[in-house]
Amino acid sequence: MTGRRNVLAQPTKHLIDTYFPNTFTSIEYTSFYGRTPRSKADVCREIGAGTLIDDHLHHAELVAGCSVLVLLFGDYPWNQKNDLPLNIRRVKDWAAVAKLLLPPAPP
Repeated sequence: MTGRRNVLAQPTKHLIDTYFPNTFTSIEYTSFYGRTPRSKADVCREIGAGTLIDDHLHHAELVAGCSVLVLLFGDYPWNQKNDLPLNIRRVKDWAAVAKLLLPPAPP
């Protein structure tokens, strides 16, 4: 899911296909900065998402209200808050995301 507008679908798909081939089944565009944005919380409900990784506190809090686990990515000025809801976990990098979401490697 991305806050990008649909007009950026082709270059976005190209990036996904280049760097994450055969990883995602769909790309959802919310047009957060467009005229008619979709809420990431609404999209999570529509697609039945169990987890959202996002760096924007606004989206994280809305989605957390839908009982979806949110991994609040990075340590940025726009995502700071002392008291986060229980289903928002701050992750500093992709290694931290992998540790939470992927099964441990066999010994």
